[in-house]
Amino acid sequence: MTTPLEPEPALDSWVNELLAIDDLESLFDSEPTLRVRILNATRNVAHRAFVESEPAALLVAHRTLYRLYEQNVRTPAQEVLVNQFDPTLVQIRRLLERAWERRERSRLTFSQGGLSGPEQFLAAHRRLLAEHRVRAHPLSDYLADEATRAEFGRYVTWSGLLNLRFFDLIALALVGLTSDRMRREIVDNLVDENAAPGTQGHTGLVLASMNSVGYTADPDEVARSMGWEALAGYNVFFLLGLNRRLHFEYLGAMGASEALDPDHNEKVLKGLRRTGLWDTESREYFQVHVELERAHGSGWLDNVTLSAVTAAPEMTAAVLAGAELRLNTCADFYDAMLAKFRSERSATALELLSMTRSSDARETPWRR
Repeated sequence: MTTPLEPEPALDSWVNELLAIDDLESLFDSEPTLRVRILNATRNVAHRAFVESEPAALLVAHRTLYRLYEQNVRTPAQEVLVNQFDPTLVQIRRLLERAWERRERSRLTFSQGGLSGPEQFLAAHRRLLAEHRVRAHPLSDYLADEATRAEFGRYVTWSGLLNLRFFDLIALALVGLTSDRMRREIVDNLVDENAAPGTQGHTGLVLASMNSVGYTADPDEVARSMGWEALAGYNVFFLLGLNRRLHFEYLGAMGASEALDPDHNEKVLKGLRRTGLWDTESREYFQVHVELERAHGSGWLDNVTLSAVTAAPEMTAAVLAGAELRLNTCADFYDAMLAKFRSERSATALELLSMTRSSDARETPWRR
């Protein structure tokens, strides 16, 4: 393997190469400076991304985290997994995660002081869901009233990456639980994701939805086409779900997702009808998730997060922090997607105007 002289701009590519090496520890032993260089590069990217908020570094950081997280949820038939627990790669992930978590916690808006127990949790949770800007995000109305079929294609494909993985993410929430009530609710969610015999499970519905708008790539190709905001919305579930110290934050994030989706998906369905995509398989996934997610949202609140803070009142702030982390990263994704759609429309309008003016200028002499 040839190591780049300046790896910082391509940390994700460098990590991809390292993941595929059979005896990575021997490589690090034979090239003692390599480990130092890649860890210094990681610190550099982490600072530029999560302290200086540099967009290019944010993209590199989240692409790197995406590749490292995928090591924990794929099979050997899908991925080379010999370096899942390589100490240097684990340290790369940890350096990026620490910097990212500090950034995300600095964005939390509710006061965590004094929050303890079910009553305070319910009041704060209701307020968070009602008042967060993602609740009535303008992207929802844009998809309902303005988005083109091509824009829907990108929305369905980029959001589909997370939806494809959601069964696994729900299963992660079960690890370590001892409460029958909490387990039952999460297992009910898993049953709904898998669907009844003779019907298509939600992962199949996601794929059908993505295929109906032109998706032909594998998940890694989809990830490479996404901006850092979309990748962060995917990665946040692994930041919280794979780190056991963030277990309660993860329960909060999953509950926020269940509560967030129904209203937004109703707007998506309106847009699918308007653009003529209603009769494609795009519709079925979003329709199912309007019908089911309302029940899942209330069930998760009553039986999972409320049960968690009742049993461990000291974790109330952690559950709420996880919920807000999820809502914040989702809002970032929606902001970026809406800005991209509007920017492209403005550019197209300017190009058409320029072409019209050029045509008028060419025709002027003949008019004379």
